[in-house]
Amino acid sequence: MSEIAASESQESPPTGSTAAPETEEGTDSSLLELTAGLERGEKAEKLPPDTIPPCSPQSGLSVLAHKIWIGNLDKRLSQENILKFVRRYGTPVSFRFNFRAGTDVMEPRGYCFVEYSTREEAEKAKAALDGKKALGKKIVVDWARIDPATKKNEDSASETWDPSVVSETLEKGVSTSAKIAALEAKLKAMEEGRHYSSRRMRRIRRNLNFTHGHRHRFQKKVLTVEKVTELRYLYLPLVCAERSWAMAMELKQEINSDPRKRFHMLRRLKKAAKHAEHLLRLSEACERCDARTRLEAQAYKFWMSANVKFEQQKWQQSLEEFGQCQTIYEKLGGAVPDDQKAVYAQRVEEMVPNIRYCAYNIGDSTDVAELVKLRPDAPGLASKIDDVLSKTQEKAASSLSEVMWREQRLPVRNERLRVGLIKLQQLEGELRGRRTAEGDEGKMEMYEQLLMECQDAMQIVREDIAAETSLSENKKRSQKAEVHMDTLRQLMDYLTHFKLTVAIDRNLHLFQTMKNPKPGARNAKPEEFVRVFDILLQHVTDLGDILGAEDLTSQKYIAALTLAFKSFRCYYLSESYVVMRKWAEAVGLLDRALEHVTQSLEQYRSLEQGAVSVNVKVDQEKFSTVHLQQLRETIKGRKCEVHVSSVLEADEVEEKMSQLSLSTKPLSECMDEFAPVPPTQKVTLAPMPPDYQALPCKPLFFDLALNHVTFPSLAHRAENKPGGITGLVKGWIWGSKS
Repeated sequence: MSEIAASESQESPPTGSTAAPETEEGTDSSLLELTAGLERGEKAEKLPPDTIPPCSPQSGLSVLAHKIWIGNLDKRLSQENILKFVRRYGTPVSFRFNFRAGTDVMEPRGYCFVEYSTREEAEKAKAALDGKKALGKKIVVDWARIDPATKKNEDSASETWDPSVVSETLEKGVSTSAKIAALEAKLKAMEEGRHYSSRRMRRIRRNLNFTHGHRHRFQKKVLTVEKVTELRYLYLPLVCAERSWAMAMELKQEINSDPRKRFHMLRRLKKAAKHAEHLLRLSEACERCDARTRLEAQAYKFWMSANVKFEQQKWQQSLEEFGQCQTIYEKLGGAVPDDQKAVYAQRVEEMVPNIRYCAYNIGDSTDVAELVKLRPDAPGLASKIDDVLSKTQEKAASSLSEVMWREQRLPVRNERLRVGLIKLQQLEGELRGRRTAEGDEGKMEMYEQLLMECQDAMQIVREDIAAETSLSENKKRSQKAEVHMDTLRQLMDYLTHFKLTVAIDRNLHLFQTMKNPKPGARNAKPEEFVRVFDILLQHVTDLGDILGAEDLTSQKYIAALTLAFKSFRCYYLSESYVVMRKWAEAVGLLDRALEHVTQSLEQYRSLEQGAVSVNVKVDQEKFSTVHLQQLRETIKGRKCEVHVSSVLEADEVEEKMSQLSLSTKPLSECMDEFAPVPPTQKVTLAPMPPDYQALPCKPLFFDLALNHVTFPSLAHRAENKPGGITGLVKGWIWGSKS
């Protein structure tokens, strides 16, 4: 019968196979007839049942010998349509038409797998179909390949199993199958939940002809030892157990939102343990199963039963069954070949967090710090470990009634603040343990977590101060209230001092990480170092403000620390000027850094001679007088290097200046001289504008005698014109001209 896979198939499409651009050439006539009928709305003829027999299991080759992959198919093409034209090139042995899983409507994936009886038929079909068009899309054909990630998928093995293997003895163990099935159930539970295992169970029962039902009614079939004639029958209780376990894990994720689902989860776990016990009985009673298979089934039963006891908080019984399961897997791991040892080792490693958690609840010597280390390795136990930590912190908080700050005992009355202080102490102790360990993995995360917890504790104190202030405004403050307010302020100073100390330690750790990067990591720039020491100087200044001027010893230590940080800041600031080739500024900053180093070492020496205790200390491994002495030697050597670089650059500039030519003559004036001119240099051919030259001109004559000549009057020769009536009137009114 044709196999229609609703889930991912064992064979994977060839890598990089994409649809080619559509062209009109190379279209097969059979495909044209088929696609034309589909476009007209004609229905494809249905195939008779049992047309294609199931294929035999393939070997471990990466490319299958007789199987091809046909991709870029239009979604309107059904399996009957495709089989109609793949039969033209040979007799198909198996045909797999893939649909998308998890959808209500059977939506095709756009590709299928076809296996022919001979290699020649497969090559003929591949050559004929590759590049042909169907419904306007160009078909892509390639050889089918086995995906290494799912090569051992028992799902595909159960679907395409040859009945000829019934006579085989059941020498294969179920541990590998159980491991793969468990991993598949975990992944599928996130996407499809219990539906994946249910579909797989139906496929296995259908292939074995072992379905529940008789015609139109349900009739349960019980799996007995007499019916176990091949390996696939053992998959029935195994997949049932994995399906129940996957459903329980899905419900476990929803317990926080709905506590009632815990009871449903326990019922599913009990059912999984029941199926695992059924698997053990079948493997022990079946003569075809060897000793290894029985041991693996026994370990699987112990593991399922231990999970049930673990959720029921029966720690002693759960610990015993986990221990028995671990012992079996360790013994099997030592008896199998090397390529199979990793499976058993991983199973043993997965049980370690559960075993240690059970031992802790029984009252074993397991420390709380060990549970904290187990938390990242056991995501399923994270909530339980958090509950244990919170209960432990509450017990420790009841014993914490006061803290020491500047030789004073400060009472802690707020219960939330007590729990916060306990968290700070635990995180600080864990961080101190990591300081001594090799490597710095996770240290920055620990610093960040410690600072966040400190900030939360400070917020609790702020709320208490605000509440006390509001009460004092409504009524007259008593002496007891004044004392309580003063205690809260000192607690705030204590937490601020703790936070600044942790921040300084964190930034010094960051400085060491930047100074000594890991292989392959990027080297830090000088500006990044300057930024780190700017932050450190700000933290030290705030620390001095909290301690106050009356604490002279601590102020001296802070002054020495400030000078030390300034010396490092000046040194890395000079490095940034060296990059910009500003030698004078770099030398000046190096001199200033050397001056700060000398003053800081003198103050450190005076503090060591006094042998007094201070309220602030810096981790000596990250920052001490040894680092200052190394910096002093580095500054001296670096200063010489900068001076030499400055002199060399000056000599280089002088040499280049001597080679320069300052002649500005245009080429028109030095035609008799040869001067090599670079192609990129601008050349003046002629002066522009041209220079002026003296030229002879015509002399000018000035006639000045005309100004001294007196000519006779010619007035008597002028004609006298008679005046009219207008002139008479004007003369009478205005008078005549003399």
